[in-house]
Amino acid sequence: IIIGFERSIFCNEAGMGTTSMIASLSKNDNHEKEIVSQVLGTYFITLVVCTISAFIILTSNYELLNVININGIEIVNYAFYYHFGYIGPIILSVITFLFAYSTIITSYYYGKINLKKDALSKIIVIIMVLASTIISPDSIWLFVDILASIATIINVYAIFRLKNKLRSKS
Repeated sequence: IIIGFERSIFCNEAGMGTTSMIASLSKNDNHEKEIVSQVLGTYFITLVVCTISAFIILTSNYELLNVININGIEIVNYAFYYHFGYIGPIILSVITFLFAYSTIITSYYYGKINLKKDALSKIIVIIMVLASTIISPDSIWLFVDILASIATIINVYAIFRLKNKLRSKS
């Protein structure tokens, strides 16, 4: 359950404050529509993507798996195979690739926004992608969780610092 929470926070960044960075760059003058679109993105990922994933796993006979030190992807891979046959792992691979690709692009963009240096952001992303090919998944997830925690702490601190300014403008 804890791993599920960690991964769901990672996938939709709920409560981290990172989507506000993207929303602040929008040229949209209708702030209510911008807020609704940001909130809908979080709800869509949480309620649709995560719920579908959970149902796919729960409706398989995953209890029969005999895997030591399971990290989650084995269960999902088995569940996709259980429901879709030999094409299931291929579908999961495509979904995982698209998620990973969009995450890399988004993380690069966040770095570019915050560092204000395009070249440095590119170098960091390239190093991280290359490092992820040789580092164990457990170490990568630990690193991601630590960075997500640091980003959340910084963003929550900034929100508390700005709360009086935001109240006075509304």
